[in-house]
Amino acid sequence: MFTDSTNTVLRFTPTLASQLGTHTFEVTASDSLDQVVGTFTLIISNTGPSFASTPTGGSLSMCTTAAYTFPAVSSFLPATVTAVETSATTLPSFMSFTDSTNTALLINPVSNADIGTKSISVTLDDGISTSSYSFPIIVTNT
Repeated sequence: MFTDSTNTVLRFTPTLASQLGTHTFEVTASDSLDQVVGTFTLIISNTGPSFASTPTGGSLSMCTTAAYTFPAVSSFLPATVTAVETSATTLPSFMSFTDSTNTALLINPVSNADIGTKSISVTLDDGISTSSYSFPIIVTNT
């Protein structure tokens, strides 16, 4: 679709998952003497969901309960995608999600086995592509 009155600017903003992929189109320019046809290929891809800022870990003492909230999710969401899901691929047993949208963790280390640097791996999924993040939580002995 041309977006200006002189038909010189072509702008396309994909809003549906079905618009991802490779698209070929032709543009014809003509005057009273000649006509030229140009063929173009446009590749539209989803960059995947991401956090607005990189999740960083933290530290806490054993037998201390703490909450951790993930940064906001920043993602191009096609009209067919209603939400980005967060899931944990690596989550120590003393951590659990505290809400139905998996945006916050409850951290409650209670044993000596919980002491040390623990890795958390989370995956964001918008139904089209995924992005993974890992970060540490350090549990110290009191």
